[in-house]
Formats: sequence, C-alpha cells, structure tokens
Amino acid sequence: MTLPFSLTLGLAAQLIGFIFRLLRIPFPRLHFPASFSGLLRGSGPSPPRATNESPEQQTDRFIRELEEETGAHQLSRAAADQAGGSTSTSKAREGGAFAGRRVLPDFFVGGYEDALQTAKRDARVLCIVLLSSEHDDVPEFKRDTLTDPEFVSLLNDAEVLVWAGDVRNPDAYQAAHKLGVTTYPAVSFIALHPPRTQRNTVGSNSTSGAALHVFSSHAGVDECRAALLSTHVRAVLLPRVTPFLGRIKAEQRSRIEERRIRAEQDRAYEEASHRDYERIMASRAAEARQRQEEQEREAKAQAVLRREDNIARWRATKRAAIAEAKGTGNVRLAVRLPQGSRAMASFSADAPLASLYAFVDQQLVPDNNLRKCSLLQL
Repeated sequence: MTLPFSLTLGLAAQLIGFIFRLLRIPFPRLHFPASFSGLLRGSGPSPPRATNESPEQQTDRFIRELEEETGAHQLSRAAADQAGGSTSTSKAREGGAFAGRRVLPDFFVGGYEDALQTAKRDARVLCIVLLSSEHDDVPEFKRDTLTDPEFVSLLNDAEVLVWAGDVRNPDAYQAAHKLGVTTYPAVSFIALHPPRTQRNTVGSNSTSGAALHVFSSHAGVDECRAALLSTHVRAVLLPRVTPFLGRIKAEQRSRIEERRIRAEQDRAYEEASHRDYERIMASRAAEARQRQEEQEREAKAQAVLRREDNIARWRATKRAAIAEAKGTGNVRLAVRLPQGSRAMASFSADAPLASLYAFVDQQLVPDNNLRKCSLLQL
C-alpha cells in the first residue's frame, strides 16, 4: 500500500527524532515551510503551556501582546485618540483618521465559551481567530489582516463579535480542538442558524430552537487575507445571516418591550393595590376610632347613670333613717343655708356624720325634686 507523501514525511521525521533521542544525539531544529510544519509535529498543535490564569486573563494578555507586536490599538481606543477622547468610530472614519494607520478589532475579553454565550444572547455573528506562534505565517496575518483598517471597520460596522487567542493558551487550545482547527492562522465565523426542520421551510418566521453553527472556516494565510475575508463577510456571510439575526433581535426587542409593559402594569397594579390597602386601613381605623368614641361615650353615660342612681339610693336610705330618728336626739344643730334661712335638727350623740350630710342634702334638694330610684344593679 502506498502512503501519501505528506504522511510518509511526517512518519519519517518522527522516526528520525526518536532514534536521535534514543542515542542521546542532539536533534537539530529544522525550519520547514509552513505547509510541512504542522505535519512534522503531527495532526494538531503542541500541548498548551500550563497556566493558572483565567480565560479572561489569557485573552487580555493575548491582546496586550498583539498590540505590542503590531504597534496597533483596538478600534475603539484608536477612535478615542483621534476624536479627542470621544469613542465614536464613525466620526474618526469620516475624518480619515484610520487612513494608513493600523487598527485592531475590538476583541471580546473573556473565555471562548463566554464569547459563544454572548453571541447567542445578543444575536451577533462571532468571529473566532486562532493563532499559533509556532507557524511562520502568523506574523504576516497579524500584520496584514488583523490590522487592515477596511476589514476591521467592516467587522465593527456589522457588529461582529471578535474573539482571538493563541493555541499556546489552554482556552484557545480547547477552542481549536472543538472547531477542528489544525492549520494556522484560522478564522471561523459562527452565527445562529434556524433549526434544520425550518431551513427548507418557505415563509417560516419562527426563531425558536435556533442554535450556533459554524458558518464558514478559513485556514492558512492565503485563505485569511483581509481582502478575501472582507469580500466573504460582505457578499456571503452578512446576506445569509442578517435576515435571521434581524428577526431574532426584533423578537428580543418585542420581548423586552412586553416585559417593560408588563412591569409597568404590575407596578401600577401594586401601586393601586397599595392605595386601596391604605384606604381600607384608614377606613377601618376611622371605624375603630368611632366605635371606641361611642364606647367611651356610652361608658361615660353609664357612669353618670350609676352615679345618679347611687346618689338616689343613698338619699332614699339616709333620709328615711333621718325621718325615723328626727327629734329623738339631744344634740341640736342649726345649719345656715345658701339662701340665708336656717335649718335645725336633733341628732343622737352616737349618730354618724353621714346623718348631718343627709340632713343638709335634704334641705338643699327637697323630697319632691328627687327622681325615682332606678333599678340599675351595681
């Protein structure tokens, strides 16, 4: 069986390297063309370096290294510098601020999975850029494609979410493994696609069940030139995905508006319920105060009746006793009344002082003015 030349070359390189290592002979580092470099190493990139950095830190470090290597800044920062602190990229482009200058896309700072979730949530096209510092074509790609003003402005105008990483980092290595990337540089465009059952349905406007799919993949420096990628994005990618993403965004705006209206209705209902509750509580409090006032008035009236009844009982009892004992005592007392007249009565020596009070009360309130004793039981 005849093996392909590329596979034969790769196996031969691995066998020679194994023999040299077994004999402890230094194996020279040979510089092969980029088309053979991946084959000599095997089917995939070298294992990533160990790091304790989070995916966000890995991406941030990659962006800083990329800016230092290319001497370019991300689009928003470059626009702010040209517009005197303003972050308007359109104003900077109108003035020709980016003409002849190197700019980088506004990269998403975060992990690969975070970029996928953000693209799905915001219904945006996701551009994945994977690089490997071991490939000789990567510096050319960084210099000519990633810093091309027209390509960068196209991605910004189309609101394409851009995520990039070096496969030396664990997060980018996992992204390359999931996307099946073995040739670098590599650019993949990912977007929400309708379910397979709806793709061939004419007039279907439903966006339920949409999932992220790899729309196109470009590998190697020849396929990842700025002009080719710009033409692909402008002529193929955007016409294909924009209508569906537009429907998704319209549904999202509709749901947001519905939630806003529902929240306003709920807030109005809660405010009305609160006002009704306060009105009911105020009415109940007023009724409670009215009942309490009525009870207090009734209690006062009852107290007045009891007092008058007690006085009537006392007068009836004491005056009857005075009438029986009148004139039998050897102690005579004279009392001058308010109208100037005098009243005299005899009392026994052992009579209580209450008898004198009863005699005076009898002179002030004649018997014919006494009300009939009530039957109130105390």
